[in-house]
Amino acid sequence: MLTTETTGLENIARTASRMYGISSLKSRLIIEKILNTYKNLSEGEILRRVGEESIFYIGALKQ
Repeated sequence: MLTTETTGLENIARTASRMYGISSLKSRLIIEKILNTYKNLSEGEILRRVGEESIFYIGALKQ
């Protein structure tokens, strides 16, 4: 059974993958990394940080 927190994170991951053109799996991994580093972030702050991380991820893929 999914908790509200898990469902919320899945929704954020889905939104981030659509916003930044990365896979849902990659966005979930980035979110986990962010939440291990920072606590009590809002959804907007998480999405912003996912965007920052995805820029580095996409840049590394193009090299």
